[in-house]
Amino acid sequence: MTMLIISLLLTTNYADSREAVLRQIAPIVELSSEEMLVDSIFEELKADAVGQQEPWNPWVSQFFPLVREDYMGTDLYEFLLAIPKGAVLHVHPSAMGDYFALFDSVSSRNDCYFNPASKSFRLFLDSIPGDEWLSVPQLLATAPDQAAMRDSLIDYIVIDESDEHLEDIWAEFERIFGRVHGLLADPDAGTHYIYQAFYNYAVNENVQHIELRSHTPSAGGVEFYQGIVDSLAGQGIDITLRIVYCDSRYIYPGETIDDFRNRITGSMKSAADLMAQYPDIVVGADVYSEEDKGATAFYMAPMMEEAREYSMTEYGFELPLYLHDGESSFPTGVPDSPVSLTGPYPGTVNNNMIDAYLLGAERVGHGIELQKLPELASMYASDGIPLEICPISNQVLGYVPDLRNHPAVPLMRSGIRISINPDDPAIFGSNGVTCDFVVAVLAWDLSLADVKCLIMNSIEDAAMTEEEKTELMDSWELRWDEFIDSRLEDI
Repeated sequence: MTMLIISLLLTTNYADSREAVLRQIAPIVELSSEEMLVDSIFEELKADAVGQQEPWNPWVSQFFPLVREDYMGTDLYEFLLAIPKGAVLHVHPSAMGDYFALFDSVSSRNDCYFNPASKSFRLFLDSIPGDEWLSVPQLLATAPDQAAMRDSLIDYIVIDESDEHLEDIWAEFERIFGRVHGLLADPDAGTHYIYQAFYNYAVNENVQHIELRSHTPSAGGVEFYQGIVDSLAGQGIDITLRIVYCDSRYIYPGETIDDFRNRITGSMKSAADLMAQYPDIVVGADVYSEEDKGATAFYMAPMMEEAREYSMTEYGFELPLYLHDGESSFPTGVPDSPVSLTGPYPGTVNNNMIDAYLLGAERVGHGIELQKLPELASMYASDGIPLEICPISNQVLGYVPDLRNHPAVPLMRSGIRISINPDDPAIFGSNGVTCDFVVAVLAWDLSLADVKCLIMNSIEDAAMTEEEKTELMDSWELRWDEFIDSRLEDI
């Protein structure tokens, strides 16, 4: 009897201790009784999606294009599609939309051509194409199977199943931007594409705020994007906009080291100029491109510091930085490996998260390397530097093949704020941010409280004034409550 009592006491104490630990690592956001009822629906939808998969080969461990339609065919996808998602903080405008729809909108035009050698498309408005260009309408009309021909042409501008085992998927990814450029460069097609993308985010994807990583935009480019937002507002469709000015961290063919340094410094200064001209739209600067093949943050730090001195002298503000960093599979290391912009790689380690911190980045795009530096991660957490997590992008580009191993969850649980973002959804075929939420929910077994927390993070970390954030949060909360009420009707 005594042994039984001791056993019960030990079991009770252990259970109590375990419950206390679970409470400590529970989501930061608490749910209301109504939200908990909806959470029960959410858990059923998750279980149903999991039940459609092979336990030893779940979708989250497979190359996203292979299972893209499976994700989008679930009730969980429809549930998350309807959720008001707050802010998208990391998306590139030329790849923010739907390339399937873009192709279908131009493929019947007589001026639409395809170049088999470069695999690129172009609209010839007032010029005559050379013999290397083939008419897309004729290719489709003469094909024995038009649907198969359409799919084969679209495959050149969307990463598909056949790309899974490419030796360098980044090279293919970047070629796609060039292949589709000839379509987006057309004023009518490009404007229609961007308009439809914004409409999709605001209406179908239920996004209230969007921040673009735009490549060296001009004043006209800034006004173009704001014009799209204003046009939607005129129809009663509200979405707010911010733009981060970007340039590539690559050294371009034919560019000298001095040319590169001058370009990056000049771009950072141009970002400050645009920020001064459009203070309510342009919010800072960034560098992007494949990180391990481009200049390190340490190498570019003097250029960024020079631009900040310029912005302070000329305009009285320090240029904010929203840096693409930590998107790598390289190890971190001390000391840094040598930097060589003229070789195939700048080094063999990636310490960019260290320099992003020292440069005072407002946010970091991706940041998955932070998992390898727990001491630095605690510094990010204590200083409130958030990460823009892009799960589908991270998997497709080879950094986290099995999304169950993505570092976002341990980083989030250690106190770092993260948000969910789509990066380049047109190229991945995901058409928005909902698919990123679906894969995150299934890979990381997120609760409704986790999802709510991630969305609230996106608003709190938006490049806005505190007053603007409060207004956006209040608006989002009304939409969230309406969503919860609508789901309660299903119970």
